[in-house]
Amino acid sequence: MTQSTDTAEVLKQLGKLTILVEGIQTDVQDIKLNQARTDERLKALETQVSDFKKSTETQIADLKKSTETQITDLRKSTETQIADLRKSTETQITDIRLQLRSQDNRLWSFLVALFLAVLGLASQQILFPNHQA
Repeated sequence: MTQSTDTAEVLKQLGKLTILVEGIQTDVQDIKLNQARTDERLKALETQVSDFKKSTETQIADLKKSTETQITDLRKSTETQIADLRKSTETQITDIRLQLRSQDNRLWSFLVALFLAVLGLASQQILFPNHQA
């Protein structure tokens, strides 16, 4: 009877151990399943981060290109405006020089006329001292 009791006891304990091992196997499978899900989520997050990084890099490159284009356009526009301003200023300076020459010519004409008038009056007084105007 001791042997059958011992065998029954061993079988009971083996049954308990089998249940425990099966429970552990179930837990291990659950852990593996959770790990696989976590790996999938991690890969999905890595993909999202990679896509976001690529998208951001593309946007930055587009902004850089757009900014460089705008700067180039502004530079060209500014250079054109400066060239137009120089041309306008040179034209105005040329016009002012022409006006000054005209004024100089008028002044010299007036001075020559005044000199001739004074010379004429002086000649009249010298040549015809008795004749009064």
